[in-house]
Amino acid sequence: MTTYSECEQTAIEVALAAIQQTLNTNDVMTSSEQVKDYLTIQLAGEPDEWFGVMFC
Repeated sequence: MTTYSECEQTAIEVALAAIQQTLNTNDVMTSSEQVKDYLTIQLAGEPDEWFGVMFC
């Protein structure tokens, strides 16, 4: 499991807040790259690897 410093954890929280604001404003992610970036940040602190599939 990755341990983040207080500064790194704050940076992750700020990035998540920015993404959440974008989602609240735009209500949709328009590319797979945006989804990948969001999930990378969202799951960064998880001790285990995750796998998921999204169908549209």
